[in-house]
Amino acid sequence: LYTLPLGLLITKIRKKKVIFDAHESYSDMLGLNVSAILKKGVFSVEKILIRHVDLLITVGEILEKEYQRKGAKKTCVVGNWKSMDTFRIPKETITAEKNRLNIPDDKLVVSFVGFFNQDRKILPLIEAASTNKQVFLILAGTGELQKQIIEKTKDCKNIIFLGKFTSADIPLYTSISDVVYYGLDKNNPNSKYSTPNKLFEALAAGRALITGNYGEIGRIVKEENCGIIIDGDITSKKLNEVFDLLRYDGVLHNYRMNALMAAERKYNWKRAEQTLLQKYCQIMG
Repeated sequence: LYTLPLGLLITKIRKKKVIFDAHESYSDMLGLNVSAILKKGVFSVEKILIRHVDLLITVGEILEKEYQRKGAKKTCVVGNWKSMDTFRIPKETITAEKNRLNIPDDKLVVSFVGFFNQDRKILPLIEAASTNKQVFLILAGTGELQKQIIEKTKDCKNIIFLGKFTSADIPLYTSISDVVYYGLDKNNPNSKYSTPNKLFEALAAGRALITGNYGEIGRIVKEENCGIIIDGDITSKKLNEVFDLLRYDGVLHNYRMNALMAAERKYNWKRAEQTLLQKYCQIMG
């Protein structure tokens, strides 16, 4: 948002079009660190400025409706959707990596690859996996909880901490998983818009999801029936109940097939690319 005033000024001087790309509700995000008065001021400025953009691009339908409510006239959704080709990992590559990590074939493989922040609900996930020998948990990433996570997992044979990762690692570690986990503190102001990369990585790889009842991720998982939603706070007890459910015959397979079909039908980069190019052509007249 802080770049938009200058952007609008330049477009007036140079007679250009202005596109505002908003991946979150800036005022809500800022509200975690500033006073209520300043947050209200930012909200008011945003409402004024977005009425003058030629196109507002955002990442999910819930956030798009919020910007329309604020006064944005031309909007579109270009999600964090992934190229399915990137997530087509050969079976022999998956098998080789599982063997390297000593993952038994009969375990439910759950993964979280991302940033270990307090609001990601990683600690309940670790607690659940550490008491459930039918689960193998893969963790990769960095963040404020990293040292605590290393300490808690060092004696758990069914939890592997891979540490820092690159974007090139994500397709493989998503693909060796049965289930992708995404937790978020429901009190986070942006949780109601949550549209994480984890969701679309899982869909592109045809993997089931475990998440909470919030945001775009909750809506899509429900609509596509591609995973399990945990209502209320995410706890280790609730997670273990979900793990047990996923081990019933056919449950995991159905979720995975639904995830793949959702990616093929709608949530893929080819479709996002077409939308983006179409909108660019429209505003250029």
